[in-house]
Formats: sequence, C-alpha cells, structure tokens
Amino acid sequence: MRVRETAFVAVETPDAALALYSRMQGCGAELVAFELCGQRTIQLTVQNGPRLRAPVPLVTPWFCIIEIAAAHAAAPLRGIMEDTLAAAMEAAECTDVMIAENEDTRAMLWRMRESTPDSVRQAGPSVPTDTAVPVSAVPRFIADVERESAARWPEGHVMAIGHLGDGNIHINLQAPGPDVARAEWYARAAGFDEMVNRLAVAAGGSFSAEHGIGTGKLKAMAAMKDPIAMSVMRSIKGALDPAGMMNPGKLLPGA
Repeated sequence: MRVRETAFVAVETPDAALALYSRMQGCGAELVAFELCGQRTIQLTVQNGPRLRAPVPLVTPWFCIIEIAAAHAAAPLRGIMEDTLAAAMEAAECTDVMIAENEDTRAMLWRMRESTPDSVRQAGPSVPTDTAVPVSAVPRFIADVERESAARWPEGHVMAIGHLGDGNIHINLQAPGPDVARAEWYARAAGFDEMVNRLAVAAGGSFSAEHGIGTGKLKAMAAMKDPIAMSVMRSIKGALDPAGMMNPGKLLPGA
C-alpha cells in the first residue's frame, strides 16, 4: 500500500524554497511533489476557491506544497516529514508548517492547488505564460520577471505558481482589478509573454513547457526554436504529410 505525507510550508523567498527542495530530496523518502506558490495566488485561491481555508497565516511572500511517499505502509513517513521540516525551520528555510493530519486535509491542500486558475480568474484577467528553466535558475528567473514587469506594467500583479521540481513556473500578469476587460488588459500588457519567454530562454530554459505549443506559441516557436531542430521537424512532417493536409498551420509555423 502506497502511503503519503503532505505539508503546506511558508517560505520567505524562492531561494529558501530551493534550499528546502534540496533538503527534501535527501530526506530518505520519495519526493513526489514540490509546488511553489506566490502569496497573492494563494490568498485569492483561499478567498474564492471551494471549501478552502488557509493552512497557515498567509503572511510570507511564498508558500510550498510538499508531498513525500513510500511504497510500504510501515515506512516512517510522518517522522521523516516532521524531522526534515524541523531542520529546515532551524536553518531558516521556512517559517511555518502545517502537515496534513488526515486525508481530508490532504485533499483540501490539493484542491487548493488545482482550483487556483479558476479562483484567481475571478480577481481579474491575466496574461498567462508556460515556461521552464533549470531548477537552480528559478529564483533568478522569477526576480528578473518581477523586475521587468514592475518597470513596464507597474499596475499589474505578477502571479506565480508551478512545479519547482522541474522548473516549470507559471508566471502570469494579472490586471489591477476584475473591472478590467480581458481584451483591454491583453492590449495593455502586450509583450509580457514575449518578455517571460525571452528571460526563460536566457536562463537556459524553454519558452514552452507542460502545455505545449498549440497555436498560441507558433510565433515564439518560429523566433526561439533552434533552426536545426525546426528543419528536422519540417522534414519529418513533410515525409508524413507531403500534401500538407494534416492540420495545416497548427503544428509548425507556416506548415
């Protein structure tokens, strides 16, 4: 029987979250999830989400949802989680912790994470991004995005949430309020996604992550994808679809 322990942890900075992630990797159990969430993102989720409550006071700028697992019910997961987070707190890697006491609380934590997009959307439209950078580059990447965003769109809210363990952090720019129309905000925030893509690639990452290319990133693909890789992909598509009849213009830019 596979068993799990799940915790909600307050941290001051992405650098502290990265140090905590490294500690959890060496805790002696399987680390199956490590989510990094910005304060405003969590606040809006608790406010607008279904049957949610704040696991700890939402006073730090960042929070993590951490889950460890083991294949056997006899594994001392609770002790591992408690001891590891206690050591992390002594090292100033975190400031507050709530370990789920039962399955209902664990389910609530993951419901919080999964309901974030819908909950946040109620506070105003956002320009979304889906990038990935090396895990070690996440703190610098977030700082760079926050700095450039503050200079170009000071009225917007930078919203961050994602998977620290694979560097896939979704950073969105939210309108200053729910009264701003989506089309208006997209026009005012034009260039935000290109800026985030550029910073991700400069950090050694990718302009596209778990959500793929679709039609929304064909322009970014044409501008940022390695030309040799593009040539190989065009050759493969040409071999499989010489007449260009299979979803034209939807798989590769101009193909």
